[in-house]
Amino acid sequence: MTHAICESLDVEVERLQARPPVSSNESTAARLTHEGLISLREAAPIFGTGRGGKARHPATLTRDILKGASLPDGGRVRLEAVRINGAFKTSRQAVLRYIERQQFNPESNGEELPTPARARRAQASASAELDALLNK
Repeated sequence: MTHAICESLDVEVERLQARPPVSSNESTAARLTHEGLISLREAAPIFGTGRGGKARHPATLTRDILKGASLPDGGRVRLEAVRINGAFKTSRQAVLRYIERQQFNPESNGEELPTPARARRAQASASAELDALLNK
């Protein structure tokens, strides 16, 4: 089942990459309209299955639009969407961008993200170093 989802995502990525590019200064509404608007119900299966083999509920996608998902570095990423007559619409490409932005890529800057314990140790070390410099 997972293999079939990966294959269908790969096919979808290839199909969407074949479209002409949208300029980066276009609004979200223009970009999503150009990519082809879909309802949240249509977008849910793109995420694959969740617990119990069920597709994501459209309400989960609404939460992804409004609140987003937290990233390992503490940032947040939101699913791009537009509201039309009270209903959210997104695009397949926006869903794929949302999924891609959530993936941790350690090669992007060559550093591991600090764990909370590692961050505390680094802060204590920096504080001790600063105290030593100020007390000289």
